[in-house]
Amino acid sequence: MTPEDEIQKLDDQLNLLSSRFVQSSEGLILSADDEGNFKQTILEAKTLFDAVFGVDNPFSREVNQAVAEGSGGFFGGPSYKCLREVQGIFRAGKRELERRRAIVPNAAIKRKKDRYVERIEEMGGLTAKDYDLTKLIRLCQELNAAYDDDSYMSIGMLVRSIVDHVPPIFSAKTFTEVANNYPGPKSFKSAMRHLDSSLRNAADSFLHVQIRNKEVLPTFQQVDFRADLDHLLAEIVRLLK
Repeated sequence: MTPEDEIQKLDDQLNLLSSRFVQSSEGLILSADDEGNFKQTILEAKTLFDAVFGVDNPFSREVNQAVAEGSGGFFGGPSYKCLREVQGIFRAGKRELERRRAIVPNAAIKRKKDRYVERIEEMGGLTAKDYDLTKLIRLCQELNAAYDDDSYMSIGMLVRSIVDHVPPIFSAKTFTEVANNYPGPKSFKSAMRHLDSSLRNAADSFLHVQIRNKEVLPTFQQVDFRADLDHLLAEIVRLLK
């Protein structure tokens, strides 16, 4: 049973209780047994809301307030108005859960056919003795997620994190040393220099430029370093095989 179904079941229980109010000198009241059922329903709902929305969520708080203000709360039994208010909160919580669940298939549809990084499985198959690639692989996975989500600033910052992470594999302290001194072919050197200059400038603008009175958001073209990054990762795979 989904949380939405559980909330609906609790709402149905309150609906049944709403027909069991009886007239008294103090107005409409529930019998002692029905008051107990009401308390049980409220406690189950609060436990459910806390589980799915976290502790101190707005739905549990609203239920607490409605019950506390409803003709004495638990001590005097709920008023008819209180019961209906609680039902409204239940239904709002159910709608919020349905909205959140709808986000998941939408996110799946948004996935692109290609990936920013295509060598994750290749790196995962390496058994490098001197270097743990766990963080590098995770950075690449998060980079693919940012690419799927069109998070262009995140792409720039993640690629920057990758190039700053890998210099020891090339026996260097900084990526600038890799770009300037690593004895690779001309195409590799050109790609590394592009990463060290254009990428660094783009990432610095995302990370260090303070707020201004006007801003322009980056486009994908500004952070499309896929070919250069693939040169870098291919050489890492070659070195660590």
